Amino acid sequence: MPSADPEKKTQMTLAASKVIPRGAVCFSGGKDSAAMLIRMLELGTYPIDAIFFADTEKEFPDLYAYIKQVEAYIQKRFDPNLTVQFTKSKKSWDDWFYGAVVRGANEGKIRGAPLRAYPCWWAREAKVYPLQRATKDFDRVFIGIAADESHRMTTQTDKNSLKNEYPLVDWGWSEQDCFDYLDKLGLMNELYVHIPTQRSTQIRHICQAGERRLAIRKCS
Repeated sequence: MPSADPEKKTQMTLAASKVIPRGAVCFSGGKDSAAMLIRMLELGTYPIDAIFFADTEKEFPDLYAYIKQVEAYIQKRFDPNLTVQFTKSKKSWDDWFYGAVVRGANEGKIRGAPLRAYPCWWAREAKVYPLQRATKDFDRVFIGIAADESHRMTTQTDKNSLKNEYPLVDWGWSEQDCFDYLDKLGLMNELYVHIPTQRSTQIRHICQAGERRLAIRKCS
């Protein structure tokens, strides 16, 4: 068997060493991920090939408007081709809410509203899993967790989790730092101004709506 051409092998090795890692940003529309995304673009030292938003399809209209605002800002200021890509759960909120538990002590019972606001089964199905699927082929995945919430960083050591990076933690940026940064740019999400507890308020809203529909079904 003829031996491999050493010069060709060297060229292939050099070409492989020049491959630039592909990066994806997980963008929730919240202040932390927004501040992270824009600051990363300002610095210009991070690979940002895609931006993903996990859409629960139950968000406030204001949040969708804010995502469009941020997208327009980054296209005008940094890259006209950079867009926010939407991803979502394989099943809807109603499918999960009215669906039966498939294992455990409550197997067969209607799932109903999550027993806690966050993390819950809906956050897992509508946020975590869709983002994992969307970013699986990327080399670096950037997540907007502030330095004063670093306890939320994953401790898992599987292949996908090891790709996760937390620039805000690396920079030492707190939640207040993110707020002040966006406020200075005129890009603060108004939901944080008018509804301080955005996440829990929203989940409570959709849970209450689901519970009302479930009660109507039981009575009909």
